[in-house]
This record gives sequence, structure tokens and C-alpha cells, in this order.
Amino acid sequence: MNGMPENISPAAAPGGRPRAPWPGRAVLVLLLFVLPFAVFSRVVFFDFINYDDVEVLVDNPQAHGLSAPNVKRALTYFFVEAYYPVRLLSLALDYELWGGADPMGFHLTNLILHLANAWLLFLLVLSSARLAGHDALTSRRTALAGAALFAVHPAAVEPVGWIMGREELLMLFFYLSCLLLHTRAVRSGNKSFLLHVLAAYAALFSGLSHATAMTLPVAAALHHVAVAGERDWKRLLARTSYLWAIAGVVVLLRFLTLATYDEATQSLLFPRVADALARLPDLAGHYRMVVQAATSTPDSGILHALFKVILLSGDAVFPFFLPTGQAPDEAGLAHPARLIQSAAVISFFGIVLWRPGNRRLLALGLLWFLAALYPDASWRIGLLLPSRVFYLPVAALSVAGGALAVRAAGGRRAGLAAFLAVVALYAAMSTVRLSAFQDSLTFHTKVVREFPDFWKAHLGLGMQYLRLSLYEEAAAEYEKAARLDPDQDEPWIRLVKLAMDQGWKDRALPWARVMARTGPASADRRALLGMALDMAGHKEEAFGEIMKALALKPEHPAILNAYGVALMDRGETRGAIPLFLKALARYPHMAQVEANLALALEQTGRPEEAREHYLRAREIAQRGLPPGGRIMLMPLWAARGPVRATANGKGP
Repeated sequence: MNGMPENISPAAAPGGRPRAPWPGRAVLVLLLFVLPFAVFSRVVFFDFINYDDVEVLVDNPQAHGLSAPNVKRALTYFFVEAYYPVRLLSLALDYELWGGADPMGFHLTNLILHLANAWLLFLLVLSSARLAGHDALTSRRTALAGAALFAVHPAAVEPVGWIMGREELLMLFFYLSCLLLHTRAVRSGNKSFLLHVLAAYAALFSGLSHATAMTLPVAAALHHVAVAGERDWKRLLARTSYLWAIAGVVVLLRFLTLATYDEATQSLLFPRVADALARLPDLAGHYRMVVQAATSTPDSGILHALFKVILLSGDAVFPFFLPTGQAPDEAGLAHPARLIQSAAVISFFGIVLWRPGNRRLLALGLLWFLAALYPDASWRIGLLLPSRVFYLPVAALSVAGGALAVRAAGGRRAGLAAFLAVVALYAAMSTVRLSAFQDSLTFHTKVVREFPDFWKAHLGLGMQYLRLSLYEEAAAEYEKAARLDPDQDEPWIRLVKLAMDQGWKDRALPWARVMARTGPASADRRALLGMALDMAGHKEEAFGEIMKALALKPEHPAILNAYGVALMDRGETRGAIPLFLKALARYPHMAQVEANLALALEQTGRPEEAREHYLRAREIAQRGLPPGGRIMLMPLWAARGPVRATANGKGP
């Protein structure tokens, strides 16, 4: 199982026809390593993409090396809306290995992980086919066909081409490793303890890379039932019990990341994992309200979920509609070709499963595919999901694809030619799609071309223009995003802030007034209008808008900070101190508020306390502690101290 299969000479098929002479070593190396390397190798020359690469890696001190504080923070703190410490630590390791934030090394690691995943899938299918009763030749062919389909599938483009696709790559690497170790342990009998321990670690690492690993015990159980023919349910549960326990931990961590995120302030209520666990009952109530709001939408319900699964199944087999990056919720809803291809795929799978013959691998692949697809299909709104979502499901489906390819070929060269044609088609599609990930501007321009009426597409392009100091172009994209969906706060806030930062006084206040008029119930918009009014010299009107913002969101840390600054401007410094303290009690890791509080304490004759908060502000700003969440409004008001917060509230 761990070595390279020997060369295979042609064998006779039933009826006397010679089998096609594959797969020899040369064919195996060609399809599993040479071809995918040829398709994906140019990623090593790609740049970082301003689509989480910058926030999570380039500008994040936690990813800059494997220092003891970095390891501790990765293991004990959430990162925005996720807890994936294995991903973060792997990026930190790359930073150490490649001598800093050089994109080539990070991309090379992604490529190596994908090639390793293709090899692990080959080994898993090979052992499963033998266990299902196939002969050695058929097992090798099935394993090679399935792994080859997976290796060049367009669903791999985003995980390989985008550095932040590392989480899917790591998740699948440990996922497949766990299944291989688990199945080997079950066959080893009394000598299986060490293998079970290694499988448990692999399962845990998979879950700490991406939450979709919660489906691992389902995959293991399906392997026992569909491939090994297990019918004793008590024994099945006993053999997979440790995997179910680890999956429970993964589900709990995922729940904590979702429940602790506060949409009102765009921050984590409890950035530390231990604090979130201690407040689990409170978070459960908060999450229940969020779920009730989400499930009251027309896009919820069993029928919608079934319709979504049918559409996504077609996308996995015929990946013509896979988007670049994130698609709008309504995209792909009723495209006739997509509906036809999806219905055809589901019908075809049903017919194949009803046909006589050895259907164990087909059943394993199809049921595993549905189980692997379900978590993202249920979490994510919309009918067109990011292509990286399909990375694990396509690996599962490739098990069935390999079995189907060998079964359909039936030893005929025409069947082999058809299979190779599908592989070539997938490789060509991946080659074309990969070009979009070469740099940020290319990526965001491609997203805008795909979805010209999607506000997030224009927002992303505007953010990239801003990063390139193309301010007029950035403003144009922000304005398009704001006009496309006036109810969204972020495009308006970024547009008005850009105008203020660039000193465009003739545009900042008019845009701010339109922004507030289109969203009068938005505290963020009211607060930003107050800042624009203050810049224009309308002090009293500015103070009134900040008061309205505070009435709408009395607990918002950024607005509390803004109100405190406004009071200091009016000479009411003592009244500002409780506001800064309240903001820090709500979210205690904001360097800007610490600096403002320090200055207020200094001005009111409390120098020792001021010094303490100055030092705390400097510590947070220098070390980036912790990445608990984004405070969108934090950069809108100048700090009253030596520290100035960045867009994510972490300090410079």
C-alpha cells in the first residue's frame, strides 16, 4: 500500500478481449504528479491576493514565525470568525522556512499539499477497492482513475492558487490520513492501538484546519458499511466512537466561533477560546436569536436544501459554473443549463446504483460526497458556492468516479480514451481558471466581470485600487458598490472615509449626507456623518449625529470612543473617561481607545493611571494582540494619544 505499484502487463478480460495496458508506473506518475504539476506549478510565481491573504498573513504578526507567543495565541484565541490554529501555524512555519512573507514559498507549500492529497486519495481508493473484493488490476485502475480526476479538477484551483486555501488543503490531508490509518487499524486487530492514536491526532488536526472535517466519522462509518460490509451497528459505533467524539469537539468550536461573533459591532464578544467556553450558555442564547433570524428567510427549509444539493452535485461533475471567489446569493439560481446538468447528474447516479455489479465503491463515493457537501451547503446562503467548498466533496466523488470510469471502460480502449478526455478537459479548465489568481488586481477584476451587479465585487476591486494608491479609481468602485446595494454600510463607510482621508471636502460631506439619508437607522452611518460634519466645521451638528449614533448602538465600542473624543473636544474630559472604560469593557483589545483613555487620565491629573494605559496601548499596537475582530469605525476618529488604530481595530 505504501509503495509504488509494479508495472502491469495486459490481462484478458472476460470474453477474451485484451485489457488496455494501464496503469503502469509511467502512467501513474504522469497522471498523479506530472499532469497536475504542469497545470498548477505556475502558482509559485503568483503574488498575494488582497482577499484574506493580506489580513491573515501579510499584516498579521501572528503568522510571522513560530515564536512562543505566536503559538500560544494561535491555540488560545479565535481569529475573526474562525478557529483554525493548524492553518495559522502552518503559515507561521512557512514564514520561518521561506525567510518572511515571500509568496513563492507559501504557494509552493499549497502545491505540494495538493499533490500529496492526490497520492493519499490514490492509496485510500486502492485499499478500499481491494477490501470491496476487486482484483489487484481493477483496484489499481480504480484508484488511479479517481485520483487523477481529483488531481486536475477545477475545484482544486482556489485551494491551490489562493494562499488562504491552505485550510482546505490541510483539512483534506489530515482527513485522508485519518481514514487510511483508521481502516488500517481496524484490519490490524490487536496491534491497532498506535494506529488508532495516530488516526485520532490526524482527525483532530483536520478539524483544527477546517470545520468540514466534522464529516470524518460519517466517511469512516460509510467505509465500514459500504466497503467492508459491516452490519453490526454496535461494533460500528464502537470502532468509530473516538472519531465521533473529535467531531463533537470540532462542532463545538465551530459553534463558538459563530456564536461569539457580534454582527452589531463586527467583533468577537470573547476573543479567547477559554472565555467563550466559560460563557457557553450566554452564547447559546445569542446564537439562537441569530439562527431564528436566518431561518425565517425564504431561502431556508428542506425543499430549498434539496434543490441546493441537486444544483451543487451538477457543479461538482460539470464545473462550468464555479465562480471566482465569492458569488452573490442569487447567482446561478435558475440558469437552464445548470438545472439540466444537475438533474442529469442525479439521474445518472441513480441509474448506475441500480445496475447490478459491485457497487460498493460507487455507494461509498456518492454517499460520502453528499455528507461532505452538506455542512457548507447548509451554512452558506445562496446557490452558487465558492469553488474551494467542493475540494473535499470532489475528493469523495472521485472515489465513485474512478469506479465508474473503470466499469464503463470495460477493458475497451474507447473507454480509456473517454476517461482521458475528461481528465484533459478538467486540466484545461483548471489552467484557464488559475490565471485569475496571479495577483490581486487580476483577481478582483475577474470577479467584477463575472458579477458586474454584485456590490462586494466592486468593493473588493476598490479596496485593491486603494492598496495601489489609485484613489479616484477606488472611489469610483466604492460608489458603484454603494449604489448597487444602498443598504450595505461598508461601501458607504469606505467611500466617505476615503474622501475624508484625501481631503476631498467637496465630496466627503455630500456623500456622507446621502449615506445617512439612505440608512437613517444605521449607527455607523450616523457616526461617520458626525465625523464629516466635524471636518467641515459644523461642530454642533456633528455632536448631534454622534449622539444619534450612540442612541442606536449604546454598546458599540467605536461609537463610545467617538462620543468620548467629542466630549474631549468640548472640554468635558472627565465625562469621556467612563465612555472609554465602557468601550474597553466591551472589547478590551483596542489600542486607540487605550491611548484616548490615557490622554484623558493625564489631562485630569492622574498620570500613573495614564502611564499604565499608554503602555497597554503600545503593547497592543506593537504585538497585534489579539485578532479578535474588526471594528469598522475605529479608523474614523483620530486617536488622542500616540497610537492610531487600523481598519481591523488591532493597532498599527
